[in-house]
Amino acid sequence: MNKKDVIDMLETLKKNYPDAKCSLDFETPFELLVAVILSAQCTDDRVNKTTPSIFVKYSTPEDFVKIPIQELEELVHPCGFYRTKAKNIKLTAQRIIDEFGGKVPDKMEDLIKLPGVGRKTANVVMLEAFDCPQGIAVDTHAKRLSNKIGLSNEQDPTKIEQDLIKIIPKEYYKDGTYIGVATLYASFYYDGSSASATAASGAGAGSNGWSYGDQKTWTSGNGAYLNATLSKNGTFIPVSLALRCDARGNVS
Repeated sequence: MNKKDVIDMLETLKKNYPDAKCSLDFETPFELLVAVILSAQCTDDRVNKTTPSIFVKYSTPEDFVKIPIQELEELVHPCGFYRTKAKNIKLTAQRIIDEFGGKVPDKMEDLIKLPGVGRKTANVVMLEAFDCPQGIAVDTHAKRLSNKIGLSNEQDPTKIEQDLIKIIPKEYYKDGTYIGVATLYASFYYDGSSASATAASGAGAGSNGWSYGDQKTWTSGNGAYLNATLSKNGTFIPVSLALRCDARGNVS
C-alpha cells in the first residue's frame, strides 16, 4: 500500500466516522494518564466503569501519593494486573510532583520516563491532553490492522509505529476541527544559577461554536501554569499549558 492509498483510506475513514475520538473518560491530563495506564491489557469500557469511583475521591498526583497501596490495588483490580498498575500509578504521581511541579509533563521525552508509561501511553496523552501529536499510538488493534493491510510486517509496537510514521502524513495523526486557542504569559526571576516564576497570566478564545472559560493561572517553583476549559453542547475539553525556566535561564 503506497502513501496515496493510505491517504485515500484515511479520508474515507474521516468521512464515515467524523466524530471519532478517544473513548476514555477524563477531565484532566492526569486523569487521562491514569486511565491510559489502566487500559493496558484491558478494554476502555472496563476502565470507564472503574475510574468514576476513583476520580470522585482521588484526581490529582497528590491524592494518589497519599492512597495506601492496598487500597489503590483494590480500586484498580477490575482492570487487571492491578498490583503492577497500582505501583506504577503511585510512582508516576510521585515523579510528577517531584520533577514537574505536580503537572503532567507535556513533552514526549519526559512522559516516557514515567513508570508504566511507554510510547503508546505517551502518544495518547500528547494527542488527547495537549493536542500535540508526536507519533501514532500502536495498541493491539493498530498492530493487527497494520499487519493485515500491509502497513507493517513488524510485531514490536515501536517498530510498527516507525513504519506508520513513514507512510502516514503528520496531519493525519489527529483528525478534527480547530476549536480554540490559549496563551500563557509568564515572568521569571533568574539569579545566574537558579530561576523562579514570579507571575503568570493567560488569554484564550473558542472557535467554531466552542467557548473558552474557567481559566486559572498560577506559579510554582520555576514554573508558570494555565488551566482552562473549552466547552460546547455539554462537551468539555481541558486545556493545560506550562512554561518553565531551568537553571541556565532557558525558558521552555
